[in-house]
Amino acid sequence: MSSTKFKNAIGQDKKEKFTDCSVTTVSTEGRYIAVNGNFLAMAWSNMGEVVVVDSSTPFRIKPDQPRLKGHRANILDLEFSPFSSDLLACAYDDYNILLYKIPEGGLKENITKEAQSYTKHTKKVPFVTFNPVASDVVCSGAFQGEIHVWSSVKSETFVDLKADDTPTLVEWSPNGTLIGATTKSKVINIFDPRANKMVLKQQINEAFQSAKFTWLDNEQFVTTSWNKTGAKLLKLWDVRKVKEDLSSEGEVSSLQIDTSKTVTTPFVDRESKLLYLVGKGEGSIHVYDYNEGTFRKGINFASAEPSISSVLFDRKCLDYNSLEVDRFARYVNSQKVYYVSFTIPRRNPGFDPTLYPPVSSGEPALTYDKWVAGETAEPIKKDINTIENKFVSNAEVFEKGGEGGANASAGSDAKVKELEAKVAELTAQVAKLTEENESLKKQLQEKGGAEQPAA
Repeated sequence: MSSTKFKNAIGQDKKEKFTDCSVTTVSTEGRYIAVNGNFLAMAWSNMGEVVVVDSSTPFRIKPDQPRLKGHRANILDLEFSPFSSDLLACAYDDYNILLYKIPEGGLKENITKEAQSYTKHTKKVPFVTFNPVASDVVCSGAFQGEIHVWSSVKSETFVDLKADDTPTLVEWSPNGTLIGATTKSKVINIFDPRANKMVLKQQINEAFQSAKFTWLDNEQFVTTSWNKTGAKLLKLWDVRKVKEDLSSEGEVSSLQIDTSKTVTTPFVDRESKLLYLVGKGEGSIHVYDYNEGTFRKGINFASAEPSISSVLFDRKCLDYNSLEVDRFARYVNSQKVYYVSFTIPRRNPGFDPTLYPPVSSGEPALTYDKWVAGETAEPIKKDINTIENKFVSNAEVFEKGGEGGANASAGSDAKVKELEAKVAELTAQVAKLTEENESLKKQLQEKGGAEQPAA
C-alpha cells in the first residue's frame, strides 16, 4: 500500500489518563509497561508486583489496586501474548520468567501464583517476547548474550543461542522465522533459531549509546545508532545481501536524524508503512513514512512530558471510525500513562476501508510443534472491522464509498432504533389528536342538532 495516504497523520494525546502510576524505577533496556486491547500492565515500584487494569478506561490507580504478586524480584521486561490477551510474561533480574493468566474481567484480588515459569537462564533477563505467528513459542534474552527459545506450555528449551553481548533489544521477524538482537557492544545479531545459526552479525554503532532496531518486513530492518561525530543515524539493512560466511555488509541506506544523545527505539506499522522514533527521556515522537528504501519526514508529535517507556498498540485495537491509524501508550515521569493517537485529519470522520488493509487477527498460524518441525507461515489476517474492538467509537457520518464496521453498524442500528421509537411516539400522538378531533366534531354535531328550533 502506498504510504501517501498516511503522510499527514497527526498525533494527539488523549485527555483521559491513568494517574498515580507508581511504576518501578529500576534501570532496564526492557519495557516498564505492556498493553493490548483488554489490559494495561505496569511493573510496579513494589519489587516484583504488577498492576493490571482495563486498558480502555483510564482512571486514578488506587493504593489498594489488585496486583500480580507471584515473585519478589525486580521486573526488567513484560509483554502480553499476541494470541491470548490474558497471558502476560514477566522477566526478572533473578534470572526467572513468569507467565500469569489474567482472570476474565481483570484482577479483582491479588494473584500470588503464576501459570508457568521458565528458569533456564543463568543471568538477568531484560527481554522476553512471543513469536508473532506460532503459539507457545517464546524468546528471551539475558545478560552476556544468552538467548533462549522455549515452549511456554512445557517450559522446555528448544534452542540456546549466543549473541556477542548483553542485548539492548530482542525482536522476532514478522513471520517468526528470524530473531534479531542489538547488543551493548553496538552490534546486531540476526539468528535463524531452527537452523541454530547466525545469519548476520554487523557493527552498527560507532558511539557509546545503545543501538536499537525493528523489522520492516521478513528480510529488512532498520537501526538507530550514532557515528563518530555524534550524528544519530537511521539505517536500513537487508539480510539477503549478506553472504553465507557473513563477509559482506547488509546495509542498504543511511539517513541522519539529528544529533541528540537520547537512546531512540524505532516502532513500525507495516500496514501503513509509518515508522516512529521514540527517544527515552524525550517528549517527541518522530514520524517517517517509508517506501522502497526511502524515508520521508512526517509530522512529529510533541509533548512537554518526557517518555520513560512507550509501547505501540496492535493495529486491530484502533478506532477506525475516527480514522486512527496508530496509538501509543506512554509512561511519563509525572507518574501517568496516557495514549497518543495518530489520526488522518479529515472534515468528515468515519470508517474508510482504504486506510485499513487486513490486520493480524490474534490467531496463531502455526502450533509450537509445527514451527519446531520447520513449517513457515505468515500471520493470519482479517478485516479490521470484523474483529471485536472496544476502542471503536460510534461514528454517525461515513466517508463516501466507505462502509461501517461491526461497531459502526451497532451505532447505526442504535440510531435507527432511536428514530423508530420517535416515529412511533409521534404516530401515537397523531392518533390521539385524531381521536380527540373526531370526538369534538361529534359533540358539535350533537350540540347543533339540539339548538335547532321546533317546527
